Amino acid sequence: MDLKGVEHVIDPKLDSCFKEEICKVLDFGLLCTSPLPVYRLSMRRVV
Repeated sequence: MDLKGVEHVIDPKLDSCFKEEICKVLDFGLLCTSPLPVYRLSMRRVV
């Protein structure tokens, strides 16, 4: 994920030292909700 565009999504109250982990979780969420089923992660992969 491009770190430049996520500042408006991340809660500014969260410590910036967790930014990389927050971006990973955001990436997983975006993949899990992809409009195209072929791009969605399987639950096995998410776990």
